[in-house]
Amino acid sequence: MEESPVLTPADWHSRYQLQAGWTSEIRQYAFTRASLADAHQILEVGCGSGVICSSLHERTQARVTGLDLDLPILRLAANLDITSQYINGDALKLPFADQMFNMVLCHYFLLWVQSPVAALKEMARVCQNKGTIFALAEPDYGGRIDHPNELVSLGQLQSESLKNQGADIQSGRKLANWFHQAGISHIEYGVLGGRWAGTLTDTFLASEWQMIEHDMVGCLPPDELTRFKRIDMAAWVDGTRVLYIPTFYAIGKVM
Repeated sequence: MEESPVLTPADWHSRYQLQAGWTSEIRQYAFTRASLADAHQILEVGCGSGVICSSLHERTQARVTGLDLDLPILRLAANLDITSQYINGDALKLPFADQMFNMVLCHYFLLWVQSPVAALKEMARVCQNKGTIFALAEPDYGGRIDHPNELVSLGQLQSESLKNQGADIQSGRKLANWFHQAGISHIEYGVLGGRWAGTLTDTFLASEWQMIEHDMVGCLPPDELTRFKRIDMAAWVDGTRVLYIPTFYAIGKVM
């Protein structure tokens, strides 16, 4: 059986940078709603290479802590961002005292957690009274749109592959209910808008296909994957490509 291409921490960092670009507007909105400038202690759960943590220092003087299970990616985060604190730990058993943080957030994270409600309860436990919990990006592949039509089956296969890897591919539509189950109140939730504008970059296309090839090993013969890649690349170049995955956010309070 063919093995998935090995992605280095640097590869993942590049991907996380792209994802952060997709969600920059909702982060700006969410942090304005929550008075980020008034925060003193902020935690990101599932911080990866620290892309979101490092961006917070542009908007706040708060002490920022990132937590992740992956040691190599944490080492990269600590090297790239010396201002934040990075800690190895489990989202289901956060190594922090009760009510330690003003704000706790996650980003493209809960879909990968075996028990997202338990993770949110832990996030609420370490958040102060009247503090804010953010889930800034949870995709819902059940609403995925692919165009041209020749690429619909590729999208379906990639979604199925993510499911087989352990992802909840419908996490977006479940997000508000997970907040309710975790006892988080005053919930606002919605969907990030889709927008296709600007210059298509080689970095974007390379990242997209790096992830597709990582996800699709064993799902398609190599020649079939190459055919899909050719169709996809041509559609991006001629402006006919639509790839939309509804991505939900939620903001709540600990009371």
